[in-house]
Amino acid sequence: MNKLRSEPPTGGRAVWLRRTRAFLCIAVGLGVLAWCFLSWWMPLPAGLSHSLPGGLDFTDRNGLMLRETPGPSGVVRPLEFEEIPRSFVDAMVAAEDRRFFSHDGIDLMAIGRAALARISGKSVGGASTITQQLIKLSSPPEPRSFLVKIREALQAMALERRWTKDRIFAAYANRTEFGRLNRGLAAASAFYFRKPATDLSTAESALLAALPHAPGRLHPLPDADAAQERQRMILNRMQNLGLLSSEETARAMVESAVLGMAGRAFHAPHFVDALLQQEITGTGTVRTTLDLPLQRTIERIVATQVARHRADGMEHAAVVVVHNPTGEILALVGSADYRAADGQFNAALAPRSAGSALKPFLYAYAFASGIEPWSVLPDVPMRYRSDEGTYEPVNFDRRHRGPVLCRAALANSLNIPAVHLLEITGGPAVFLETLRRFGIQSLNDTPASYGLGLAIGNGGVTLLELTNAYATLARAGHLQPVRWLKEAGDAPAEPALDPAACLIVLDMLADNSARAPQFGRQSPLRLPFVAATKTGTSTGFRDNWAFGTTPEFTVGVWAGNFANRPMRGVSGISGAAPIMRDTLIEVMRGHFARRFDAPPGWQFSPVHPLGGAPQEASETQSHEWVRISNPPSLPQSIVDGRVLLPDIYSDWLAGEGAWMQGFATTNGLHTDNPQAVPPRILSPANGTRLVVDPDLPESGRWLRLRCEPASAGWQSETLEIRERRGGTFARLEPGIHRIKCVSAGGNSEVELHVRSIASTGESRSKE
Repeated sequence: MNKLRSEPPTGGRAVWLRRTRAFLCIAVGLGVLAWCFLSWWMPLPAGLSHSLPGGLDFTDRNGLMLRETPGPSGVVRPLEFEEIPRSFVDAMVAAEDRRFFSHDGIDLMAIGRAALARISGKSVGGASTITQQLIKLSSPPEPRSFLVKIREALQAMALERRWTKDRIFAAYANRTEFGRLNRGLAAASAFYFRKPATDLSTAESALLAALPHAPGRLHPLPDADAAQERQRMILNRMQNLGLLSSEETARAMVESAVLGMAGRAFHAPHFVDALLQQEITGTGTVRTTLDLPLQRTIERIVATQVARHRADGMEHAAVVVVHNPTGEILALVGSADYRAADGQFNAALAPRSAGSALKPFLYAYAFASGIEPWSVLPDVPMRYRSDEGTYEPVNFDRRHRGPVLCRAALANSLNIPAVHLLEITGGPAVFLETLRRFGIQSLNDTPASYGLGLAIGNGGVTLLELTNAYATLARAGHLQPVRWLKEAGDAPAEPALDPAACLIVLDMLADNSARAPQFGRQSPLRLPFVAATKTGTSTGFRDNWAFGTTPEFTVGVWAGNFANRPMRGVSGISGAAPIMRDTLIEVMRGHFARRFDAPPGWQFSPVHPLGGAPQEASETQSHEWVRISNPPSLPQSIVDGRVLLPDIYSDWLAGEGAWMQGFATTNGLHTDNPQAVPPRILSPANGTRLVVDPDLPESGRWLRLRCEPASAGWQSETLEIRERRGGTFARLEPGIHRIKCVSAGGNSEVELHVRSIASTGESRSKE
């Protein structure tokens, strides 16, 4: 039996086979050469050649994170490879590309395994390497196709030839998505664990390495089961690859059960929002002046007080805390709840009607202009004519007290004396300029639009600027701009007003006995340390204000509602003052409370309760700051055994309930010959110092003159005096002037000092 045996091909068939083999070898060789050529010269995605700018990290003064904001690329902060913990590198290699440190951009073994699995119908993971995923992340989005995958493979090989493995991994870690809009390892670490990536534990690294596989499905919030299941799988892989010991794996497995994901840092939101509106640009860490623990405490105080008065219409409140010596903002709360529907509105930066909160600056200007702190102001019914009609101020309690010392008028926040004081010290034009020198720029209407009502706060100011204005009082009249950033240099302080005048006002505001008739001795304005405090309430109970200042710190509070609806009986003392008190106590915790400095050139001396020097020591005398160089003279004259008051008190003294009935009189009461009494100049006061702004309208240059009796005439050799609507006025010009009031009973004279802003070279606040 013949056995079959194979014989080599002969003739033409052999030639064909040899040529086929040669062609295939040449084709494969050319393909390999072409592949190598393309992979070497293949252009890389443009996204890899561009820098990866990070965002801004806002921290408090001690480095505590407030907020991380991504840069244009969506990355919070790109990390260098040295900043990435080895545990995360090992976890990501185990999860995504176990041969990352040995392949040249593509993993042929993984590709073969995936191809066999596809042929057999099995489902396995993809075969793309970390390098290929980086190419994909850096390329514009496009439909997935076979040609796209071939190109990405070539680009991955080209990238491996040009970059180191460390650089490739860092670029991937900075660009990959970790769910919940967290791009990059730095953002993911801060969001899920509230810590920098360098502090990640092995278990935390494994959890983060699990997320890029399916960031939309595996993120640990709110259901962590799927993410932790893949985390445990990665830990087991790390052990199988020799990257973890069995003991390390066991510890990480136990830790994974108690991981606490807290979310992205988002503190002091109104403060950070305001910084972002200032167009702070660049990358890196921005260290602010804020004190985060203090901020959190104040936020709780605000929420508690608002909840207490919500039924009364007080739905919102804002707080600002300033460090006086530096102007640093230590805390800023813009609303009671930032996450509420309207909570993003920042009430600390919104102009609101100031109410009585402006009065301290009026008194400070009056004292700086020559009005003595021991002067008496009238608290009687008064009417003023204006272009809009008749203006008649009233006190909060609708009562009238007759003659009151400046201390009592300010401490009890009386409206009528404040309006009178504004009129005799130059009117709204001069006061408006004074407020701007204190840094209040939101009052940008004309003086005529405010009128005498500016004395009781009929204009809108912001809490931030008004808080810093009170801090300026505490700095003895030196304006220091507020500071938001620790790295910002100290801006030079500018003098706003006479230091002694500011210190005297602070002393009056710190006098709990002086304000007791209106507010009681146990009001929220009484603190366990010396502090100057002031409240304010706008018309209709729409706005509450409270301010408290020590030499070191100033706290400002606004309370009300964003809809500007009237509250039901909630005033500054009941709504805003408790927030101010609790906040100032927290601010002062751990700090030594010292007193304000005494005004230089002044002494605290007994004065007559109706102004002037006491004739003899008595229980009725008061105490006030008096100039050492110009002590007060004796008080008003005595007529028929009674104190002689100006005619302005006639109606009040004749009315029911006047406390001075029986031992006081006026020119218009209880005397048969009022003309026998010398005239008394009511305004301006002797030595008044006024500032004329040449840019103000003509109406702002006329000063009203008032005397008793009203029939007396006026004379001046240097100033034009004219009868105008509302009374007699003098047209102000720079210089030193004397104005004389003449009547049948004699004459009286006062001296005015008028200067021009332009002539003294002073800078003028811009509207």
